[in-house]
Amino acid sequence: MLILPFAAWGCGSSRTLSVSVPPVDTTVLDMALKRLAAAHLRVQLTSFGPLPAGYELGNADVGDQDPEAATRVKAGSVVRLDMHGPNPIPSPVVAIRHPATVTVPTLVGLTWAEARRAVSPGYWLAIGHVPALGPHDPNDVYSSYVDIGQSPTPGTKLPFGGVTVSDGGFRPTVVQLRIGRR
Repeated sequence: MLILPFAAWGCGSSRTLSVSVPPVDTTVLDMALKRLAAAHLRVQLTSFGPLPAGYELGNADVGDQDPEAATRVKAGSVVRLDMHGPNPIPSPVVAIRHPATVTVPTLVGLTWAEARRAVSPGYWLAIGHVPALGPHDPNDVYSSYVDIGQSPTPGTKLPFGGVTVSDGGFRPTVVQLRIGRR
């Protein structure tokens, strides 16, 4: 007798595959999306708060999930993730040898993934409110977000990495993005 790790039925059956919801509420978004994709589940995201400069969307903490881990659901079901902000906020790192300035590229109209690839290491991205996302395949989440605004404008020259301020601290060079749904 063959024992399968999931319930399966013969051809013509109207029954669907039952899967266990993986634990994702103690991870970051990247890991949660990988686990949900591996379990053949879709994802729905609540809105994120603003993410500070240098903080990656994929590193945002997942605060809660519904349904809870280990719940049995049909394959293709939606798992809702309540997103939290960053923890901890990263510190800036600036290369020792670098150009004096960087030119801000045009990022409006690019997906989140495309915008992230288009930026140089000379500045950080700061992301405002990220809207909730309805049910999606976990592999399509990042391409579902698009940059709908940026500051400063494309072509602006900024100091590479940032500047040292009068009290000896460091202020990183930041490009603000507004993210919307595609």
